[in-house]
Amino acid sequence: MVSFFSALLVSLVVTRPTIAMLTRRQVLDVPNARSSHVATVPRGGGLALLSGFAAGALLALPFGTRSTPHWDHPVALGLVLAVGTLCFAALGLRDDLLGMPAGLRLAAQLVLSVAAVAALAWAAPVPEWGWALTVGAIWVAGYVNAYNFMDCINGISAVVATLAGTWFCLLGARAHDGLVTACAASLAGASLGFLPWNAPRARVFLGDVGSYGVGFLIAALALLTVVREDNLWIGVAPAVLYVADTAWTLARRMVRGEPILQAHRTHVYQRLIDLGVSHLGSTAIVGAGTAAVLVASWLLPTAPAVLIGLAVALVYVALPHVLVRRAPGVVTR
Repeated sequence: MVSFFSALLVSLVVTRPTIAMLTRRQVLDVPNARSSHVATVPRGGGLALLSGFAAGALLALPFGTRSTPHWDHPVALGLVLAVGTLCFAALGLRDDLLGMPAGLRLAAQLVLSVAAVAALAWAAPVPEWGWALTVGAIWVAGYVNAYNFMDCINGISAVVATLAGTWFCLLGARAHDGLVTACAASLAGASLGFLPWNAPRARVFLGDVGSYGVGFLIAALALLTVVREDNLWIGVAPAVLYVADTAWTLARRMVRGEPILQAHRTHVYQRLIDLGVSHLGSTAIVGAGTAAVLVASWLLPTAPAVLIGLAVALVYVALPHVLVRRAPGVVTR
Protein backbone atom coordinates (compact mmCIF):
# COMPACT_ATOMS: atom_id res chain seq x y z
CA MET A 1 0.00 0.00 0.00
CA VAL A 2 2.98 2.32 0.44
CA SER A 3 3.35 2.55 -3.34
CA PHE A 4 -0.32 3.49 -3.78
CA PHE A 5 -0.37 6.24 -1.16
CA SER A 6 3.03 7.69 -2.05
CA ALA A 7 2.05 7.83 -5.73
CA LEU A 8 -1.27 9.44 -4.84
CA LEU A 9 0.36 12.08 -2.63
CA VAL A 10 3.11 12.99 -5.10
CA SER A 11 0.68 13.21 -8.02
CA LEU A 12 -1.75 15.33 -6.00
CA VAL A 13 0.94 17.75 -4.78
CA VAL A 14 3.05 18.00 -7.93
CA THR A 15 0.14 18.78 -10.26
CA ARG A 16 -0.29 22.39 -9.07
CA PRO A 17 3.31 23.50 -9.89
CA THR A 18 3.08 21.50 -13.11
CA ILE A 19 0.02 23.53 -14.13
CA ALA A 20 1.89 26.75 -13.35
CA MET A 21 4.89 25.65 -15.41
CA LEU A 22 2.75 24.60 -18.38
CA THR A 23 0.86 27.89 -18.26
CA ARG A 24 4.09 29.92 -18.21
CA ARG A 25 5.41 28.00 -21.19
CA GLN A 26 2.08 28.35 -23.03
CA VAL A 27 1.59 24.60 -23.38
CA LEU A 28 -2.14 25.06 -23.82
CA ASP A 29 -5.05 23.20 -25.38
CA VAL A 30 -6.98 25.81 -27.37
CA PRO A 31 -10.56 24.72 -28.22
CA ASN A 32 -11.47 24.13 -31.85
CA ALA A 33 -14.39 22.66 -33.76
CA ARG A 34 -13.43 19.12 -32.72
CA SER A 35 -12.96 19.89 -29.03
CA SER A 36 -15.25 18.83 -26.22
CA HIS A 37 -14.21 21.89 -24.18
CA VAL A 38 -14.88 25.60 -24.57
CA ALA A 39 -12.05 27.01 -22.40
CA THR A 40 -8.30 27.07 -22.94
CA VAL A 41 -6.66 24.63 -20.51
CA PRO A 42 -2.99 23.67 -19.97
CA ARG A 43 -2.07 20.25 -21.35
CA GLY A 44 0.80 18.07 -20.22
CA GLY A 45 -0.47 17.23 -16.75
CA GLY A 46 0.64 13.67 -17.41
CA LEU A 47 4.07 14.85 -16.25
CA ALA A 48 2.66 15.11 -12.71
CA LEU A 49 0.79 11.80 -12.90
CA LEU A 50 3.87 9.96 -14.17
CA SER A 51 5.97 11.61 -11.47
CA GLY A 52 3.60 10.14 -8.90
CA PHE A 53 3.82 6.74 -10.58
CA ALA A 54 7.62 6.91 -10.54
CA ALA A 55 7.69 7.82 -6.84
CA GLY A 56 5.43 4.92 -5.88
CA ALA A 57 7.22 2.43 -8.10
CA LEU A 58 10.69 3.42 -6.91
CA LEU A 59 9.65 2.86 -3.29
CA ALA A 60 8.09 -0.54 -3.93
CA LEU A 61 10.01 -2.10 -6.81
CA PRO A 62 13.09 -3.10 -4.78
CA PHE A 63 10.78 -5.29 -2.70
CA GLY A 64 8.57 -6.28 -5.61
CA THR A 65 11.42 -7.60 -7.74
CA ARG A 66 12.53 -9.84 -4.86
CA SER A 67 9.10 -11.26 -4.17
CA THR A 68 7.91 -12.69 -7.46
CA PRO A 69 8.49 -16.25 -8.69
CA HIS A 70 6.93 -15.55 -12.08
CA TRP A 71 9.64 -13.78 -14.06
CA ASP A 72 13.08 -14.94 -15.13
CA HIS A 73 14.55 -11.42 -14.92
CA PRO A 74 12.33 -9.30 -12.61
CA VAL A 75 14.81 -6.42 -12.27
CA ALA A 76 15.20 -6.21 -16.04
CA LEU A 77 11.43 -6.42 -16.42
CA GLY A 78 10.98 -3.47 -14.08
CA LEU A 79 13.53 -1.51 -16.10
CA VAL A 80 11.69 -2.35 -19.33
CA LEU A 81 8.45 -0.98 -17.88
CA ALA A 82 10.22 2.18 -16.71
CA VAL A 83 12.13 2.83 -19.93
CA GLY A 84 9.11 2.00 -22.10
CA THR A 85 6.94 4.43 -20.15
CA LEU A 86 9.64 7.11 -20.41
CA CYS A 87 10.03 6.65 -24.17
CA PHE A 88 6.29 6.78 -24.88
CA ALA A 89 5.91 9.78 -22.59
CA ALA A 90 8.80 11.54 -24.35
CA LEU A 91 7.13 10.94 -27.72
CA GLY A 92 3.91 12.37 -26.32
CA LEU A 93 5.72 15.40 -24.89
CA ARG A 94 7.28 16.04 -28.29
CA ASP A 95 3.78 15.97 -29.78
CA ASP A 96 2.42 18.28 -27.06
CA LEU A 97 5.15 20.86 -27.61
CA LEU A 98 5.73 20.78 -31.36
CA GLY A 99 3.11 18.54 -32.93
CA MET A 100 3.77 15.62 -35.30
CA PRO A 101 2.23 14.42 -38.56
CA ALA A 102 -0.12 11.51 -37.92
CA GLY A 103 1.84 9.08 -40.09
CA LEU A 104 5.17 9.86 -38.44
CA ARG A 105 3.60 9.60 -35.00
CA LEU A 106 2.12 6.18 -35.78
CA ALA A 107 5.43 4.94 -37.18
CA ALA A 108 7.27 6.06 -34.03
CA GLN A 109 4.67 4.35 -31.85
CA LEU A 110 5.06 1.10 -33.78
CA VAL A 111 8.85 1.18 -33.47
CA LEU A 112 8.62 1.80 -29.72
CA SER A 113 5.98 -0.92 -29.37
CA VAL A 114 8.12 -3.54 -31.14
CA ALA A 115 11.15 -2.64 -29.03
CA ALA A 116 9.18 -2.68 -25.77
CA VAL A 117 7.44 -5.99 -26.46
CA ALA A 118 10.71 -7.60 -27.57
CA ALA A 119 12.27 -6.55 -24.26
CA LEU A 120 9.24 -7.79 -22.31
CA ALA A 121 9.32 -11.11 -24.14
CA TRP A 122 12.99 -11.54 -23.21
CA ALA A 123 12.50 -10.68 -19.54
CA ALA A 124 9.30 -12.74 -19.17
CA PRO A 125 8.89 -16.45 -20.02
CA VAL A 126 6.88 -15.98 -23.21
CA PRO A 127 6.35 -19.06 -25.43
CA GLU A 128 6.24 -18.62 -29.22
CA TRP A 129 8.25 -15.42 -29.05
CA GLY A 130 7.71 -14.38 -32.70
CA TRP A 131 3.93 -14.62 -32.44
CA ALA A 132 3.96 -12.77 -29.11
CA LEU A 133 6.11 -10.00 -30.60
CA THR A 134 3.75 -9.40 -33.51
CA VAL A 135 0.49 -9.49 -31.57
CA GLY A 136 1.96 -7.70 -28.54
CA ALA A 137 3.36 -4.83 -30.60
CA ILE A 138 0.02 -4.31 -32.38
CA TRP A 139 -1.75 -4.41 -29.01
CA VAL A 140 0.57 -1.85 -27.41
CA ALA A 141 0.45 0.60 -30.33
CA GLY A 142 -3.30 0.13 -30.71
CA TYR A 143 -4.10 0.64 -27.06
CA VAL A 144 -1.83 3.67 -26.70
CA ASN A 145 -3.77 5.27 -29.55
CA ALA A 146 -7.14 4.21 -28.14
CA TYR A 147 -6.24 5.68 -24.76
CA ASN A 148 -5.14 8.90 -26.45
CA PHE A 149 -8.32 9.10 -28.54
CA MET A 150 -10.50 8.64 -25.46
CA ASP A 151 -8.75 11.31 -23.38
CA CYS A 152 -10.95 14.24 -24.38
CA ILE A 153 -13.36 14.86 -21.50
CA ASN A 154 -12.99 15.58 -17.81
CA GLY A 155 -11.88 12.69 -15.68
CA ILE A 156 -12.38 9.85 -18.14
CA SER A 157 -8.81 8.62 -18.50
CA ALA A 158 -7.90 9.17 -14.84
CA VAL A 159 -10.93 7.07 -13.83
CA VAL A 160 -10.11 4.28 -16.28
CA ALA A 161 -6.42 4.27 -15.25
CA THR A 162 -7.42 4.08 -11.58
CA LEU A 163 -9.70 1.12 -12.30
CA ALA A 164 -7.09 -0.62 -14.48
CA GLY A 165 -4.33 -0.09 -11.92
CA THR A 166 -6.55 -1.42 -9.13
CA TRP A 167 -7.49 -4.44 -11.24
CA PHE A 168 -3.91 -5.42 -12.07
CA CYS A 169 -2.88 -4.76 -8.47
CA LEU A 170 -5.54 -7.14 -7.12
CA LEU A 171 -4.64 -9.82 -9.65
CA GLY A 172 -0.93 -9.38 -8.93
CA ALA A 173 -1.46 -9.61 -5.18
CA ARG A 174 -3.55 -12.76 -5.61
CA ALA A 175 -0.75 -14.33 -7.66
CA HIS A 176 2.02 -13.08 -5.33
CA ASP A 177 3.50 -11.09 -8.22
CA GLY A 178 5.28 -8.29 -6.39
CA LEU A 179 6.48 -6.53 -9.55
CA VAL A 180 3.09 -6.12 -11.21
CA THR A 181 1.43 -5.36 -7.87
CA ALA A 182 3.86 -2.50 -7.17
CA CYS A 183 3.57 -0.97 -10.64
CA ALA A 184 -0.21 -1.32 -10.77
CA ALA A 185 -0.71 0.13 -7.27
CA SER A 186 1.50 3.08 -8.22
CA LEU A 187 -0.52 3.66 -11.40
CA ALA A 188 -3.81 3.55 -9.48
CA GLY A 189 -2.56 5.95 -6.80
CA ALA A 190 -1.05 8.43 -9.25
CA SER A 191 -4.20 8.45 -11.40
CA LEU A 192 -6.43 8.99 -8.38
CA GLY A 193 -4.18 11.85 -7.22
CA PHE A 194 -4.46 13.50 -10.65
CA LEU A 195 -8.25 13.12 -10.85
CA PRO A 196 -9.27 16.16 -8.71
CA TRP A 197 -7.25 18.41 -11.04
CA ASN A 198 -9.02 17.02 -14.10
CA ALA A 199 -12.61 16.73 -12.81
CA PRO A 200 -15.23 17.96 -12.24
CA ARG A 201 -13.60 21.12 -13.67
CA ALA A 202 -10.54 20.51 -15.81
CA ARG A 203 -7.67 22.68 -14.63
CA VAL A 204 -5.22 20.60 -16.65
CA PHE A 205 -5.31 17.85 -19.26
CA LEU A 206 -3.09 14.78 -19.36
CA GLY A 207 -1.83 15.74 -22.79
CA ASP A 208 -0.13 13.27 -25.10
CA VAL A 209 2.74 12.90 -22.63
CA GLY A 210 0.27 11.44 -20.14
CA SER A 211 -1.98 9.48 -22.49
CA TYR A 212 0.98 7.82 -24.25
CA GLY A 213 2.81 7.01 -21.02
CA VAL A 214 -0.24 5.74 -19.13
CA GLY A 215 -1.57 3.95 -22.21
CA PHE A 216 1.70 2.05 -22.50
CA LEU A 217 1.67 1.15 -18.80
CA ILE A 218 -1.83 -0.32 -18.98
CA ALA A 219 -1.03 -2.20 -22.21
CA ALA A 220 2.20 -3.61 -20.75
CA LEU A 221 0.56 -4.66 -17.46
CA ALA A 222 -2.16 -6.35 -19.51
CA LEU A 223 0.46 -8.31 -21.47
CA LEU A 224 2.24 -9.42 -18.30
CA THR A 225 -1.07 -10.47 -16.74
CA VAL A 226 -2.01 -12.50 -19.83
CA VAL A 227 1.37 -14.28 -19.75
CA ARG A 228 1.25 -14.93 -16.00
CA GLU A 229 -2.35 -16.10 -15.86
CA ASP A 230 -2.48 -17.69 -19.33
CA ASN A 231 -5.84 -15.97 -19.70
CA LEU A 232 -6.37 -13.37 -22.42
CA TRP A 233 -9.64 -12.05 -21.06
CA ILE A 234 -8.56 -10.92 -17.60
CA GLY A 235 -5.63 -9.06 -19.16
CA VAL A 236 -7.76 -7.02 -21.54
CA ALA A 237 -10.88 -6.65 -19.35
CA PRO A 238 -10.06 -3.08 -18.18
CA ALA A 239 -9.70 -1.99 -21.82
CA VAL A 240 -13.01 -3.34 -23.13
CA LEU A 241 -14.93 -0.06 -23.42
CA TYR A 242 -11.97 1.96 -24.72
CA VAL A 243 -11.29 -0.66 -27.40
CA ALA A 244 -15.00 -0.99 -28.25
CA ASP A 245 -15.44 2.79 -28.58
CA THR A 246 -12.32 3.20 -30.71
CA ALA A 247 -13.03 0.21 -32.96
CA TRP A 248 -16.69 1.17 -33.45
CA THR A 249 -15.82 4.79 -34.22
CA LEU A 250 -13.09 3.89 -36.72
CA ALA A 251 -15.41 1.39 -38.41
CA ARG A 252 -18.17 4.03 -38.74
CA ARG A 253 -15.71 6.51 -40.22
CA MET A 254 -14.36 3.96 -42.70
CA VAL A 255 -17.89 3.04 -43.84
CA ARG A 256 -18.66 6.74 -44.31
CA GLY A 257 -15.47 7.29 -46.27
CA GLU A 258 -14.05 9.68 -43.64
CA PRO A 259 -10.27 9.86 -43.07
CA ILE A 260 -9.49 7.75 -40.02
CA LEU A 261 -6.25 9.57 -39.17
CA GLN A 262 -7.92 12.98 -39.10
CA ALA A 263 -8.90 14.47 -35.73
CA HIS A 264 -12.63 14.28 -35.02
CA ARG A 265 -15.19 14.20 -32.24
CA THR A 266 -17.41 11.27 -33.15
CA HIS A 267 -16.48 8.80 -30.40
CA VAL A 268 -19.38 7.32 -28.47
CA TYR A 269 -18.59 9.36 -25.33
CA GLN A 270 -18.45 12.56 -27.42
CA ARG A 271 -21.74 11.80 -29.13
CA LEU A 272 -23.29 11.33 -25.68
CA ILE A 273 -22.18 14.86 -24.83
CA ASP A 274 -23.77 16.15 -28.07
CA LEU A 275 -26.99 14.54 -26.85
CA GLY A 276 -26.92 16.49 -23.59
CA VAL A 277 -25.00 14.17 -21.27
CA SER A 278 -22.48 16.11 -19.14
CA HIS A 279 -18.74 15.44 -19.12
CA LEU A 280 -19.06 13.78 -15.73
CA GLY A 281 -22.10 11.84 -16.89
CA SER A 282 -20.24 10.44 -19.89
CA THR A 283 -17.22 9.65 -17.71
CA ALA A 284 -19.49 7.94 -15.18
CA ILE A 285 -21.00 5.76 -17.93
CA VAL A 286 -17.56 4.62 -19.10
CA GLY A 287 -16.33 4.14 -15.53
CA ALA A 288 -19.41 2.22 -14.43
CA GLY A 289 -19.30 0.02 -17.52
CA THR A 290 -15.61 -0.75 -16.98
CA ALA A 291 -16.20 -1.49 -13.30
CA ALA A 292 -19.08 -3.83 -14.18
CA VAL A 293 -16.85 -5.78 -16.57
CA LEU A 294 -14.11 -6.05 -13.93
CA VAL A 295 -16.46 -7.20 -11.17
CA ALA A 296 -17.93 -9.86 -13.47
CA SER A 297 -14.43 -10.97 -14.46
CA TRP A 298 -13.40 -11.29 -10.80
CA LEU A 299 -16.47 -13.20 -9.65
CA LEU A 300 -17.32 -15.39 -12.65
CA PRO A 301 -15.57 -17.96 -14.83
CA THR A 302 -14.09 -16.65 -18.04
CA ALA A 303 -16.88 -17.61 -20.46
CA PRO A 304 -19.78 -15.82 -18.69
CA ALA A 305 -17.48 -12.89 -17.88
CA VAL A 306 -16.68 -12.50 -21.58
CA LEU A 307 -20.38 -12.57 -22.46
CA ILE A 308 -21.10 -9.87 -19.88
CA GLY A 309 -18.20 -7.80 -21.16
CA LEU A 310 -19.46 -8.03 -24.74
CA ALA A 311 -22.98 -7.16 -23.60
CA VAL A 312 -21.74 -4.08 -21.72
CA ALA A 313 -19.75 -2.99 -24.78
CA LEU A 314 -22.76 -3.43 -27.09
CA VAL A 315 -25.04 -1.46 -24.76
CA TYR A 316 -22.42 1.29 -24.54
CA VAL A 317 -21.91 1.75 -28.30
CA ALA A 318 -25.69 1.61 -28.86
CA LEU A 319 -26.45 4.23 -26.22
CA PRO A 320 -26.25 7.28 -28.54
CA HIS A 321 -28.70 5.63 -30.94
CA VAL A 322 -31.11 4.97 -28.08
CA LEU A 323 -30.87 8.51 -26.76
CA VAL A 324 -31.25 10.19 -30.15
CA ARG A 325 -34.56 8.39 -30.66
CA ARG A 326 -35.77 9.93 -27.43
CA ALA A 327 -34.57 13.37 -28.55
CA PRO A 328 -35.30 13.36 -32.30
CA GLY A 329 -34.58 17.09 -32.66
CA VAL A 330 -30.93 16.60 -31.73
CA VAL A 331 -28.39 16.08 -34.47
CA THR A 332 -25.44 13.88 -33.52
CA ARG A 333 -22.43 12.95 -35.60
